[in-house]
Amino acid sequence: MTNANEVRWFIKQLGVSQREAARLIGVHERTMRGYCSEKNTANAPQPVLMALTYLLEHGNVNSN
Repeated sequence: MTNANEVRWFIKQLGVSQREAARLIGVHERTMRGYCSEKNTANAPQPVLMALTYLLEHGNVNSN
């Protein structure tokens, strides 16, 4: 089982697209799509989950 549902949940809670979430944490858009895909057999790395957690708890993702 992968953590794709968890990654998608974070993105939904942040209120951003996968593309924007990728930009915010510094990964390629295609990489983020892979983390969100149920077809992907690998979990997103722990630093990705930590970055999404940090943004959710502390980040203002709607500022420029």
